[in-house]
Amino acid sequence: MTPDTATGRSNRLGTDERTITLCQLETGKRARVLAADLCCEDCELLRAMGMGEECTVRVCRSGEPCIVEVSGTRLGLSRAMTRNIFVSVEPEGAGNRG
Repeated sequence: MTPDTATGRSNRLGTDERTITLCQLETGKRARVLAADLCCEDCELLRAMGMGEECTVRVCRSGEPCIVEVSGTRLGLSRAMTRNIFVSVEPEGAGNRG
């Protein structure tokens, strides 16, 4: 995820009605990461774990923590983080681009 240089936060959001926060994504659903309203350090940490813009994530478990799968690896993310990560819901049957 790329933070906005002025605020240190990512600002790439689509206008598609499928754009929601990661914490709103239902268990088992896939989505493409669009942006995050997180500090630079959190964006860097997520990127280092393989979760950057344009990657596909699948929610394994919603709640606290939210368990997501990225490129075959599961990550536990706090609700505070997932409510600031914006995703575009993938159509049913879409493959994992990780």
